[in-house]
Amino acid sequence: MSFDVKTCRRELHRMPELGFDLPQTSSFIVKTLRSWGYEPLSIAQSGWLVTIPGDTSDILMFRTDMDALPIKELNTHDFVSTNGNMHACGHDAHMSMMLGLAHALKGKTFKQTIVLLFQPAEESPGGAKVVLEQLPFETSRVKGCFGLHVFPALEKHKLGTKPYGFMATNGEIDITVFGVSAHAGTPHLGKDAILIASSLLTSLQSIISRSTNPLESKVLHIGVLNAGEVRNSVADTAHMQGTLRAFTQEGYLTLKSQINQLIQSYEMMHEVKITCEIRDGYPVVTNDPQLVNHCVSLFKDQLEIIPEVMLAEDFGFYTQVMPSLFMFLGLGHPNTSLHSPTFDLDESVLETGVQAYLNIIDSFQ
Repeated sequence: MSFDVKTCRRELHRMPELGFDLPQTSSFIVKTLRSWGYEPLSIAQSGWLVTIPGDTSDILMFRTDMDALPIKELNTHDFVSTNGNMHACGHDAHMSMMLGLAHALKGKTFKQTIVLLFQPAEESPGGAKVVLEQLPFETSRVKGCFGLHVFPALEKHKLGTKPYGFMATNGEIDITVFGVSAHAGTPHLGKDAILIASSLLTSLQSIISRSTNPLESKVLHIGVLNAGEVRNSVADTAHMQGTLRAFTQEGYLTLKSQINQLIQSYEMMHEVKITCEIRDGYPVVTNDPQLVNHCVSLFKDQLEIIPEVMLAEDFGFYTQVMPSLFMFLGLGHPNTSLHSPTFDLDESVLETGVQAYLNIIDSFQ
């Protein structure tokens, strides 16, 4: 049965689904794999695991994400999504490349056992963690776990990565200031939640600018501030939402501690109640330096060592328990971005990704 990776990508692009709820996507993948003689194992609700037994128990694992984003697509090509969701992060491309790899491996046997993982819920809430709880083998058998992600800012067909911390750990923060309402003409009878929240927001930014080593990369960003109901009333509540990121787990924990200490001081200073909920996201994507060196030798000029990025990826869960390598695949569109309603890609990079995976497998034989 012939297989065209570009046609596959377009079919998947038409059916973007969210999180673990991927009925069309999951069905498309398993039907395709079964048509080639594979017997995929169901994992993480809507994901699939293909195992190609090797001559040894050592495992080389390759992972793709599957889910899309709740973004309405604004492209005009003839395979645009029409269901209100969109593959605006390239997961349709990732799945197509993994299916291209599966097609190329049909009927072949290698020294290592080859595992192909189709993983749901990368965008949210983190399907990698569920996969690790359900893997049918010991992670100690994995000698290399590999993932590719398309990346607009990198030169087309180039691979980009770096050893150790490559992508950030992240968290979501919600802060609510509970003040006391009063008439604007008698502000002394209230406790202005807007004023307190505004001051708190400024002080939160000083954690990065004045309490963090300038050589240590961190982000603390408040993207939402809601407060007040009428113009002539002292607001009794103010709510903030934001994100925090760091490149080490220690730095992330320190940032959380500093935030909580600052909030406690504001409670005492203003004699109000302030709640703070920080929901931990994904761990740092930490690339194994030996795997990086291996691929530097393998890909030579095609692979660039690039700076770390403040994006987060649940591939970080794999890097915590097995030697892993996450790489970017360049799209050559530095003026576009992931998670955009107009995100698109040059489909010629799909074959580049498939070949990169095949080269990695061959290099371990």
